[in-house]
Amino acid sequence: MDKYLILYNPRAGSSRGAELVSRLRTQLSGESRLEDITSIRDWPAFFASHREEEQLIVTGGDGTLNHFANDTAGLDIPRVLFWPSGSGNDFWRDIGLDENSPPIEINPHLRRLPRLRENGEERLFLNGAGFGLDGYCCAEGNRRRQKSAAPINYTAIAIRGILYDFHPVSAQITVDGKAYTREKVWMAPTMYGRYLGGGMMLAPMQRRSEDGGNMSLLILHDIGRLHILAILSSVYEGKHVKYDQYVEFLRGRHFHVRFDRPTDMQIDGETVSPITEYEAWRDE
Repeated sequence: MDKYLILYNPRAGSSRGAELVSRLRTQLSGESRLEDITSIRDWPAFFASHREEEQLIVTGGDGTLNHFANDTAGLDIPRVLFWPSGSGNDFWRDIGLDENSPPIEINPHLRRLPRLRENGEERLFLNGAGFGLDGYCCAEGNRRRQKSAAPINYTAIAIRGILYDFHPVSAQITVDGKAYTREKVWMAPTMYGRYLGGGMMLAPMQRRSEDGGNMSLLILHDIGRLHILAILSSVYEGKHVKYDQYVEFLRGRHFHVRFDRPTDMQIDGETVSPITEYEAWRDE
């Protein structure tokens, strides 16, 4: 009989991690036991002590997978499966899977992930990272989550940010050594996958398995508030690309973005304190 150790995040899925993981257990043909992944502090010790007869399954959202990738970077890890139990699950969506898909091996997807540096700290990311309106939405979502257990409506947050709270910035951008200046920038995320924000197809041309190693920098700029609202719904199907007067993509391997004032940042949906610049790249 198969045996599984499920590493779950109780805070995933709007703090419904334990409830959602029960759906996973019904898919498994064998015995399974649970362990809170947020309680693991020493991953080398954990891997050294885990029972070889138990298949490891990590479950949570994009943030959980991001933390796992960073916490285990450089380690010789055993075969690990992943199954999504988050709110957005953009990684799962990007590789073409849905809620009925079984767990998959995650090890190949953790190789050669892009890196990001902000405030002197370096980390890996899986889907996308940037600051501007996307960072504002993630930060506001976290603020609301601290006050209430109700599901977060990021579309409503984005609309409020567009109409009232967020103000565009000036940006200095460098892509593979070539410099650009853009005004009235609303967002400038670097995308390794296509999706961000729970299903928004921000970079429909991006492919994480692309041999060339390129990423896509989306720049939303020189557009008024009402015009953004007009194209907001098209983002979920990637049709915003037709508004090329306002929506610009720069492709490359090494990006540096600097804003003229501090702005909230998100990394795979996780919020970082307001910053003025970041650097993202993929190694050869």
